[in-house]
Amino acid sequence: MQKKLLFTCLLFFLMSYIFAQNKYEEYWKASLEAMVFYNKADYEAAAEAFKNAFKLEHIELPRHRLYAAASNCMIDNEVGVRENLFASITTSTKDDIKRVLVNYEIFNKYKHTDWWKELEQKLNERLKNLIAHHKNLHIFKKGRNIKYKAIRINKNGDTLANTFIVMKPDGTGWGDEAASLQSQVIYEYEYNLRDSIQNIEEVTEVVGERFWLKHDTTGVIENQHEVWIHPFRNNQFFKTELAPFPTVMLPISKEKMAEHKPKVMILKNWGKYSGSETESEYSYIGKEFRTYNCAKDLPCHKFQALGLNMQYGLSEIEYYFNEDLGFTEMIYMMYDGDKILFLMDEIITE
Repeated sequence: MQKKLLFTCLLFFLMSYIFAQNKYEEYWKASLEAMVFYNKADYEAAAEAFKNAFKLEHIELPRHRLYAAASNCMIDNEVGVRENLFASITTSTKDDIKRVLVNYEIFNKYKHTDWWKELEQKLNERLKNLIAHHKNLHIFKKGRNIKYKAIRINKNGDTLANTFIVMKPDGTGWGDEAASLQSQVIYEYEYNLRDSIQNIEEVTEVVGERFWLKHDTTGVIENQHEVWIHPFRNNQFFKTELAPFPTVMLPISKEKMAEHKPKVMILKNWGKYSGSETESEYSYIGKEFRTYNCAKDLPCHKFQALGLNMQYGLSEIEYYFNEDLGFTEMIYMMYDGDKILFLMDEIITE
């Protein structure tokens, strides 16, 4: 029965992966074709190609909108310029905003128009809102740190890690005070010299020595649409990168979570994991009361997710979420039989 279920899951993920990959590739193929025209200074063809690319389902990049606006500018299509620049506002980063308002001098001929003044105002508001957003989070608020018990057990029942990790939000954007999406947190890993000697060889062999550390600065997401974290993925816990990331789509419902089917591509700096991709499927189970060292009968939402990495196989995560404290418990069953647990242990207020 278990083998049949596993086969069904693998088949489902394979079909989902192929379908999603096709849609993903359609957009990137179309946008790359547009860039070819742009680089050849065939701006009329580029403008039309970008227009067609934006009709496809995709994750929109503000830089593509900027190139589209520039293409329309070069053929004196003011309507196209305006449409693409306004479309980029909600996804623009600090650098994108600077390019539009300062660096792209080709747009100077529109700076006397009423619509440009409106655009400038909205882009500046976007910048201020990005900075303010990271400072005013409810769950990941600066000054409230969460300490987690961190345990890893292999398939033979041997305990490979039994330690603590502290999550420290710092009230700014990840990498920049005006980061467009992710807020910055610091993960502090507790370990001693013996831990390092026993585990550094495995970490070095699989993902690289740089992943054995005391502090990791990374990103989290908290907004009206979702709450999301990068997993604790350093030291003995590096394997969590292959599993679904803890995520809550808002407002919480079975339908919302079922619709969430992200893909995570692991970049080239992840050792043997580099270049692999995990396709995930999420489920909302319902409400439960959970008890931790620092909180008794805490109301939580329970979630489950499956992640298929086409190179390494299927991993699972079960996790609990409190609307004030965030992720309180994460239980991983990894592709190779390892079990990894993170349990909220202490709330530290600075």
